[in-house]
Amino acid sequence: MKSPILHTERLTLDRPGAADAPGAVAFLMSDRARFMGGSRDAVAAEAARAARDWAFGSLGWATVAGHVHLGNHRSARLAGRLGAVRDPAAASPFPPPVDTWRHLAPIARMTTGRA
Repeated sequence: MKSPILHTERLTLDRPGAADAPGAVAFLMSDRARFMGGSRDAVAAEAARAARDWAFGSLGWATVAGHVHLGNHRSARLAGRLGAVRDPAAASPFPPPVDTWRHLAPIARMTTGRA
């Protein structure tokens, strides 16, 4: 399956390729990078929400798991703000220390009683 390109109000999310690296590095190292619109947290939330909603809507998934390094408190807070809950029983493809945060699709939230 070809990776989709997701669009939000401010973002276009596309799978990066090797050809993207030189331009991305040059931009991020330039003075222009400090003028990126919105805060990093707002951009991260918008991107995460778009990816989660695509998995639920287009792929029909009932759950989406996110894996967050234990020291990454900002990502853990973001996962919680987006409605995910810690799932300590979930297996992670990453070495410890990692927490798994689970998002349930809207229909799954209704059947489990989770908001």
